[in-house]
Amino acid sequence: MVCLILASVFGASEESAALNALTSSALRSPSYSGSIEDVFVNPATLPLLRDQKLFKVSVATSESYNTSLFGSTPSPFLQNLNTEIQGTVTSGSLAVSAKFSNRLRDKRITEDGRGLFDVYTGVDIELDLGYRIGNNFSFGFRLGGGNSLSRQGKEIKGPVGVIENALFSPYEKVSGSERFSSTVGILVFNDNLSFGMTTKSIIGEGISMDGFFRRLMGNTTLALSFIGDRYSAEGDLNLIVPRIGGSLTGMGIGEERSLTIGGDISLQFLKNAYLDVGMKYLYLAGSDGISNILSFSMLGVMDDFSLGLNISVDFLGEYDLLPSLVFTYSN
Repeated sequence: MVCLILASVFGASEESAALNALTSSALRSPSYSGSIEDVFVNPATLPLLRDQKLFKVSVATSESYNTSLFGSTPSPFLQNLNTEIQGTVTSGSLAVSAKFSNRLRDKRITEDGRGLFDVYTGVDIELDLGYRIGNNFSFGFRLGGGNSLSRQGKEIKGPVGVIENALFSPYEKVSGSERFSSTVGILVFNDNLSFGMTTKSIIGEGISMDGFFRRLMGNTTLALSFIGDRYSAEGDLNLIVPRIGGSLTGMGIGEERSLTIGGDISLQFLKNAYLDVGMKYLYLAGSDGISNILSFSMLGVMDDFSLGLNISVDFLGEYDLLPSLVFTYSN
C-alpha cells in the first residue's frame, strides 16, 4: 500500500498506451505474467518474462460494431476501426514503448449516402520499471503520456481511404488531448498461485484526504489466479496447462467498477511453440452505462512470431461485437 501511495503522485489524467488491443484479450489479467503484454497490464510482471527478448513490434487492428447497422449503412464493416503499431524495447528491469494509433469515430451518413468519419491519430510513449525481490514478490511502475491530432468529417470508403487519411493527410491538434498517466503494481506469487494489485493515477486538483483515499480505492484492481505446472516432475513440458483467474476494480466506489472472471488452456508443443485459448466474462459499470462482455481469445506463438485473435460480445452495449487481431514479432 505504501508503494501505491508513493507512486500515485506521478499521476495526472487518463490511461495512455497500455489499454488497447494488446491487453483486452481474455489471456490478460493483473495477476498473469510471462509475456510483455502482461507488463502493459501490470508493470510488476516485467521481471517475470518467459522469454528475454530485446524488442517486440506489434501491429493490431480492432473494431467496435453495432451489428444493427449491417446492411443499412454504407461500408457497414467500417464503423470504429482502430489501427495500432507499437514497438517495445526491454533490457533487464526496464521497458520502453512507443505507439502510433489511428482511430475512426463518429460515423454519420450524409443525405447523398456518403459515410463521414472523424479521424484521430495519437502518439504515446510509455516507460515501465519492474523489480523482483526474492522468490515471491515483485513490484513495478509505469509512466506514460501522449497527445492526439484529428481530421473532421472525412469520407472513407474502405482500406485505401483509411491508409490515405492515416499517413498522407494533414491533421489539427486536439485541444486538451495531452495525457499523462501512471500505474503502479505489485505481484505476490509462487509456482501456482498469483495475487496482483494495480492502481492508476489518483492525484487531482482540489482533492481532500477523504477524496484521495476514495480515488485510491476506486482506481485499484485486485486480481487472483491459479496456473497449472508448466513442467512435469521429470522436467518435461506439460502438454496442457490450465489457468483460471478473476479481478475486481473500483471496490464499489470507483467511476468504473468491474468484475472479471476468466480461464484459459495452453497447449505447449515446444518451449517456444504453443497455443493458448481462453474465455473471459466482464461486468463493467461505468459512466457510459453497464456492459456485460463475453470474450473469446486465441493466441498462437511460434519462435519469434505470434498471432492473436479476440472476439468479444457486449450484450448491453451500443457496439455489441468487438473483434481484434494482433500480430507480433520479437527478437
